[in-house]
Amino acid sequence: MSGRMLLESAVENERRNKMRVEIDHVAIRTTEFDKARAFFEDVFSMQCYREKGQKPKRSLWFLEGVQLCEVEALPEGENGYDHFSLGVEDVEAVMKYVEKEYPECEIINDHWFRLPNRTEIELKPFRHAYLKVNGTTEK
Repeated sequence: MSGRMLLESAVENERRNKMRVEIDHVAIRTTEFDKARAFFEDVFSMQCYREKGQKPKRSLWFLEGVQLCEVEALPEGENGYDHFSLGVEDVEAVMKYVEKEYPECEIINDHWFRLPNRTEIELKPFRHAYLKVNGTTEK
């Protein structure tokens, strides 16, 4: 491999390292909260680590990366998909990059944006880095 190819490869690896990303969680809306919880606990042995809210607007998070969001009804023609969350090293830098390079995206707040097709993406610090630093799953 030539010196130039090695340099280009090193630059590409460095770029990829700066943009490391992992799926933090996927959020699912459900009108049958208790049944959905039982399903994920039974079928996949998922473990709930956080709950909030009261019926009819409860939410819970499983360690395995699934969030359940209780709703009274799903809009006609929609499934239970709500959003997905990505863990990144630098939330602020990614948000600035999206805002600058992708003006067609709608910035919702300092860690949420919406793609042109209306898909909402939430950004969070890496879950694994958070667990390592704080020794807890609480975010």
